[in-house]
Amino acid sequence: MLKKLISQDKIQARVKELASEIDQDYQGKEIYTICILNGGKPFHRDILAELAHLGRSMQYQEITISSYDGETSTGTVKIKGEVEVSGRDILVVEDIVDTGRSMSKLLPELKKMGAKSVRICTFLNKPSRRAVEVKLDYVGLDIDDLFVVGYGMDFNELYRELLDICVYTNP
Repeated sequence: MLKKLISQDKIQARVKELASEIDQDYQGKEIYTICILNGGKPFHRDILAELAHLGRSMQYQEITISSYDGETSTGTVKIKGEVEVSGRDILVVEDIVDTGRSMSKLLPELKKMGAKSVRICTFLNKPSRRAVEVKLDYVGLDIDDLFVVGYGMDFNELYRELLDICVYTNP
């Protein structure tokens, strides 16, 4: 069962605000983004479009990080994909940060690979679920401990295509 939590209009308004913040913070720097697939793809696309509208050009790559089985975090983080980050200012673009495990594993790896700086931009943040503390530089919205789908987020690969973010409850 699905119940709308965040409308497409509210999502797009917040994306514009985040892009403006990012543009200001990266003045004089080239932005190199890493999109966390598959969930982050719509948010990443929208952030890139807004930054381009502000006159920015960027380079990006995509990687996959997985720690969920259905509605439950397994506690084990799997990273797939390779990126070239040496000497670059990196902006990691993620759909949702929940336990923090994925980001806490990825950030040291990027630094070890020679990233000049690393910042995290997530559309949704679930601070009540945090198991590992991680610094988030840009947050679209904080939400309660709800299982959400849409705008790239899924339940077993379903509902990613929804333009709104909805609360999913298993019937």
